[in-house]
Order: sequence, then structure tokens, then C-alpha cells
Amino acid sequence: MVDVTLFAALVVTSTGQLRDYYHDLHLPHDPPLYPVFAQPPPTQFSCSGRTIGYYADVQSGCQAFHFCWHRRVISTELCTNGTLFNEQFQRRVSHSEDGPLTGPKLVGAVTGQSYESLAVLN
Repeated sequence: MVDVTLFAALVVTSTGQLRDYYHDLHLPHDPPLYPVFAQPPPTQFSCSGRTIGYYADVQSGCQAFHFCWHRRVISTELCTNGTLFNEQFQRRVSHSEDGPLTGPKLVGAVTGQSYESLAVLN
């Protein structure tokens, strides 16, 4: 007979919020951890003032991207787990990939803010 021990990493705190102690114990993360989305999260993204093309949604940590056509969002896609959308190369890249304008150093073409300066996942 084999004994199996399971460790519950997610627990509910006294305030009712989920806490992931497994990841807390293994901090700091470089590159940082990214949430796993089942669908694109709601954000304030707008195609207003943008030309036709694909744009990373910096509020989602660049895990979601949108296709803009005539100042309207035509489609919203979600990157696969562990990847981010890179506007410069118009493709998904690993969030651990090093190099200019990739992973956590990705720069939004319109905002000009680096991902590291955004506090969207805190």
C-alpha cells in the first residue's frame, strides 16, 4: 500500500481571499509569476487612435492581445500559458525569454511603459 500526501497550496485567509503559499515560499521570481487565465480578463483596452493591427493589452500583463480595425476591437485573443504578446515581432514569446522588447521587458507601442513599471499583477 502506498501512502499519498497532498499539500493544499491554495488556502482561504481570514479575509476570505485565496492565498497561494507554495508560490510565496518560492519568491522572488525572476521572471515573475504570471496568472493563468482561462479567458482574456476585462480591461480598459481601446482601439481609439490606433491603426489596423494587433496590440498587446498591457493591463493583462500582455497575456491578451487585440486586433484593431477602423478604431474597433475585432477580436481578443489570449496567449497560451507562459507566453506574452510582443507587439514589435507580432507574435507570442515566452515570458522568460531575454532580449529587447520580449518577456517582462515588453514595451506597449502606444503607452511607452515597460511591463515592469506597471502594477497590474500585484
